[in-house]
Amino acid sequence: GMLQPSTPPPDAVAPNQHYEEQVVVKCPTCGITVGTPENTGVITCGIQVPGQDVKAPIAAPIAPIAPVSETMVLVEEVKIENDRNLDDQKVQIHRSAQLTIKFTGPLGMSIKGNKISSVSRGGLADKMGVKARTWHVAAVNGEKVPPNGDIACKMIRSSLSLRGEVDVSFSTSLMMVIFPQGALGMTLKGNRVVDTAQGGMASKAGVKPGCRITYVGHEKAPDNDDVVIAKILEQKQRTGQVTIFYERHRSPTALTEWPSLPG
Repeated sequence: GMLQPSTPPPDAVAPNQHYEEQVVVKCPTCGITVGTPENTGVITCGIQVPGQDVKAPIAAPIAPIAPVSETMVLVEEVKIENDRNLDDQKVQIHRSAQLTIKFTGPLGMSIKGNKISSVSRGGLADKMGVKARTWHVAAVNGEKVPPNGDIACKMIRSSLSLRGEVDVSFSTSLMMVIFPQGALGMTLKGNRVVDTAQGGMASKAGVKPGCRITYVGHEKAPDNDDVVIAKILEQKQRTGQVTIFYERHRSPTALTEWPSLPG
């Protein structure tokens, strides 16, 4: 019969291979080698090199948003008079709120300096509501990042390759409002505010029709008013207050600067 080769050709794959340890792969985007634990299948850093449109596979779970940073600036408080013999309560308003998102896989966004220049549709950043142009990276794993150079990129890449996760703190274009107990005084359609009660808490906090609710507490708000209202009630019942992040309604001039994505 024919002679069998003594060793299989170099590209042959052994059947039923089980990797007990991390498989190390070279990221096609940045060239850095990254470990890929079997359960997540992460094979790229997810950060696109400017000028390239690399479609990173999205296989990692989305982690919840970490607690909001205590260092946010521009906190306003609006007193609310209650007719139920409660002490006068305050609504806290944070403009340009900062929030932290834990990523356990490719982020799916491009960063230039510390600005988010683009977000890949369907990627983790997109699913978590990260916005291009108006958001920027304030800190990585709690360490502040300078606005220029590519330090933010490098910090994110090295954290993902070493630990398989990264906490990115964003300075956002969102307004964060902490409401005390009581009626919020707003009507929703999906996750958009369509009406506010005159003199109500939402109105006093500067929430206007057209604002979109993006997060309730640390959870992303879907475009479904029943779900959003349930999340608000659940948080109020649990903690006695509710934290809501709003994306403010843009003026018509801003809408021409940031065209909405097709589809």
